[in-house]
Amino acid sequence: FVALHMHAGDGNVHTNLPVNSDHYEMLQEANGTVERIMALARSLGGVISGEHGIGITKYEFLTP
Repeated sequence: FVALHMHAGDGNVHTNLPVNSDHYEMLQEANGTVERIMALARSLGGVISGEHGIGITKYEFLTP
């Protein structure tokens, strides 16, 4: 399950993956989903910084 909300005017798409952080398999699946979403965004010419900048959770996706 991935929830999306977006700003139609500026093209921002936000993803929200609800995860029980104490459920290892769910956390691993969510991490894989995030990797696929980031790769898709980059392949479409998108950026991952959006309106909130880069934090430690997005840093690894900045390198090509």
